[in-house]
Amino acid sequence: MHNIPKTMQADTVRQFAFLQRLSISRERSARAITGLDEKLICAEPIARNWTVKDMLGRVVTWDDEFKHATRRILGCDKPPKPSLEAREIDWNEWNTIRAAEKGK
Repeated sequence: MHNIPKTMQADTVRQFAFLQRLSISRERSARAITGLDEKLICAEPIARNWTVKDMLGRVVTWDDEFKHATRRILGCDKPPKPSLEAREIDWNEWNTIRAAEKGK
C-alpha cells in the first residue's frame, strides 16, 4: 500500500483513490531516474532536444499549474490574471518562459 503524503487530504473515497494514484505515479517517476548518470539527466537529449531534466521540469511546472487550477475551481484561491484557457498560447514558448522563471 502506498502512503499518501500528509499534505494531501482526502475527503472522499474518490479523492483518496486519485491521491493514491498520484502518489504511486510520483514514486515510479523517482524510481525511474534513480541511479541515472548526471550527464544523462542534464545533457543528453532524449526527445528532440529535451533532456530528462527538461522533461521533469515540465512535469513539475504542469503539476504546479494543475494544483493552482484545482484550488481555483474549488474556490480556495482568488481568480488569477487572465487564464491560460482564455487565450491562444504557443505552448513551446510558454514552457520555455516557465523553465526560465524556475531557473531551469
